[in-house]
Amino acid sequence: MFSAIYYLGPKGTHSQEAARELSSPDAALVPCVSIHAIFDALRQDSRAVGVIPVVNSTEGPVIQAIDELKVNSDWEIIQRVDLPIHHCLMALKGTPLEDVRCVYSHPQALGQCRRTLKQLCPTARVTETASTALAAVRASTEPGAAAVAAAVSAELHGLEILARDIQDDPENKTRFYVIKQKNLSMTKLAQLRSLIASLDETLVQALCQRAQFRINAGLYRDRIQTESLEELAAEFCRQQTIAGRARVLRMFYTRIILPALCEPGDDTDNRKCISTDGSCMNALVQRLNLAEHVASLKSEEMPDSLRVPYERNDSDAMEEAITNHLVEAQVIHRTLEVARQRFPSAELSDRIANLYEHWIIPLSRKIQVYYLLKR
Repeated sequence: MFSAIYYLGPKGTHSQEAARELSSPDAALVPCVSIHAIFDALRQDSRAVGVIPVVNSTEGPVIQAIDELKVNSDWEIIQRVDLPIHHCLMALKGTPLEDVRCVYSHPQALGQCRRTLKQLCPTARVTETASTALAAVRASTEPGAAAVAAAVSAELHGLEILARDIQDDPENKTRFYVIKQKNLSMTKLAQLRSLIASLDETLVQALCQRAQFRINAGLYRDRIQTESLEELAAEFCRQQTIAGRARVLRMFYTRIILPALCEPGDDTDNRKCISTDGSCMNALVQRLNLAEHVASLKSEEMPDSLRVPYERNDSDAMEEAITNHLVEAQVIHRTLEVARQRFPSAELSDRIANLYEHWIIPLSRKIQVYYLLKR
């Protein structure tokens, strides 16, 4: 499926381990000297993918990768790999721990082992390298030097492991993104997202307004049994009018949105409550309508990541393939900002962000899946 998989090398890095997680046996694994070099390689090969570390559970974002993604919109994130990270301290065979004078590694790895290294080698100088594997190369040529790297690096470079699992957090993980060049439909999609952003702002403002009132459950005694999101997405797509889609979403709005958004109980005057319900429903329908437009663009020039699940008519694989974690994180961040500007309540902002994360964004994804597979 891919011509090559580029990763942060040399051999023996955790990036290589993440690259091996991809099910593409025909693609060559190609090490790169830096994260920047991965992006350069992808610019030359539109059929290749790159594996880049983006965030670690201990040390946070990998700034080089985030900066590259921010300054250029040419990249499509097609998969996420969450990899447990186990670091080892290694040196030339026969080196006692007390003789270690210098420890080499990538700055992220050094940060993930900061406290443990102070205990193991309190007087050793810490020196940054471009990768953990390169640190192992340096340690293999310098007496008195050690490296923080994956255990496989010790095997590759003939080093002795002095200590295993030296990461400060036993649950230490790094998230990797698998990226490739966007095609033309993805460029159009980036333009469409600016329209989605404006509709998100309208919807969030309407939700903030509705949250000032209680649920007023008596207004919605005609509620029907809640359907699954898959069934709701299918029925939404089958309706051809705004009014029809609003009727489909009514139970979703009253059974899911309102209880998560509003305090229980009734208001003395429910006229404003009814008015804000109308604004919320209209904004929600308009926002979800754009999910079909997004799917339409993806179907025009279908990315490689969607082609296999499309041919297999596999809805679960299709949903996983269309999920763009970076874009979804940006949407949730945007909802928090808009809500806080509207009403300075952290609790309300969190409630709305949770609605987006657990309901509105997943429903939008399922509408896309239905459009792509059933139309």
